[in-house]
Amino acid sequence: MPLPEAERSGRYLSLEERLRIADLHLGGTGVRAIAALVGRSAATISRELARG
Repeated sequence: MPLPEAERSGRYLSLEERLRIADLHLGGTGVRAIAALVGRSAATISRELARG
């Protein structure tokens, strides 16, 4: 049974978003493609990946 989707904050990434970004990055997906899939800007994704 899927978990209900948490309310999305405009400012902070949720844990689910962070995990999805990490999984996509490890799978070889580029920053712009991840941004499109997650619905965030490429700069946000880039900063998230830079901070580890």
